[in-house]
Amino acid sequence: FYILLMILFRSIFGQLLAPYFVGLSILTFILSLETIYRLIHLMVSKGIYFTSLVLMLVYRLPQIVTTTMSLSIVIAVTVVIVRLSLDLELTALQASGVSLFQLSKPIFVFGAILTILGLINTIWLQPTAFAAFEREKLQVLKSQTSTNLQPKILNYDFADKVLYIQEKEEGSDQVKGVFITDQQYTPNSIVISASTGRIAIRAEEREVQFDLSNGNIYLQGETEDLYRVIDFKQLRYLFQLPAIIEVEESHIMAVPTVELISSSRNRAMDELMLRLTTPLACFSLALAVIPIAITPPRIGKTRAYLRALILVIVYYSLWLTAKEVTSEGKHLYLFWMPPFVISLYGLYSLYKTHHNLGNFWNVIRSLFFQKSYVE
Repeated sequence: FYILLMILFRSIFGQLLAPYFVGLSILTFILSLETIYRLIHLMVSKGIYFTSLVLMLVYRLPQIVTTTMSLSIVIAVTVVIVRLSLDLELTALQASGVSLFQLSKPIFVFGAILTILGLINTIWLQPTAFAAFEREKLQVLKSQTSTNLQPKILNYDFADKVLYIQEKEEGSDQVKGVFITDQQYTPNSIVISASTGRIAIRAEEREVQFDLSNGNIYLQGETEDLYRVIDFKQLRYLFQLPAIIEVEESHIMAVPTVELISSSRNRAMDELMLRLTTPLACFSLALAVIPIAITPPRIGKTRAYLRALILVIVYYSLWLTAKEVTSEGKHLYLFWMPPFVISLYGLYSLYKTHHNLGNFWNVIRSLFFQKSYVE
């Protein structure tokens, strides 16, 4: 019997691999489409090198895979259990004395392995890749800024501003004849002109710095026919770097996990809890989808897939609720609620299905009151 269980374990575990990796590939590609579209648009409109775009896409993949890992395990488990049910293999195994919990062991192990891999991804790989993504993005912005600032051409790359330079020295960051103003002129607009200037990129602040020399600032006066002129010898003017691919809270996502642990900031604690709890979806969903996927042959497989989809929706609804309620380091325990609730539901459903109990009260009676009640 032990040899039978080992063969069964290897068989079910092996059957999980193909649908899992197929689902992972398809879902990862689908969730990457927005990033791919933006990168292709940048390549066409901005002339960014193809190698840089490929690197930026690769650096974004760990963040996308964090979500698709849990979705793919639902697909894999549902496909395998539905096939075993419809081919009557599940019925034959149970008639041979193999319990539902013994059948579920390879799925438990598969879910645990993916949870560990997910933790490695969120704790180490994802922040490392995101930091590399930010560095590559900054490098692209630097090269684009230098390339797009051409003499005698109006530049609109910086938000709400127009920049014009008369001359630019080849291979240098020195410019001459600088003119800066708003794209939409209003009475509060400021016009700046300077004889010379120097361009510098501030990497940490993600800003373009213009050190202007010998120029004037023009301001609207009290009436339309009056204006003020301020002369300056030196002026530092800052532009925000133009956006390539905006990611919410990108700075905290690139912080190493070790720094989050040692940080006392509330936002750092929120991010740390997300990294620790998000991979747990792999195990909790794998556990909960087993009884859901068991299908009587006469009913067909549609109901099983629909119930699996509802399970995913419920899980991520709980996850989004916990994320919204938990803010600024408060109620951090709520991050653990989705995997805990779904895992508890999975254990309850497995126990009920294994003992063929009809409803919740029968389960309670079998656990606490009437041991002989279990059939």
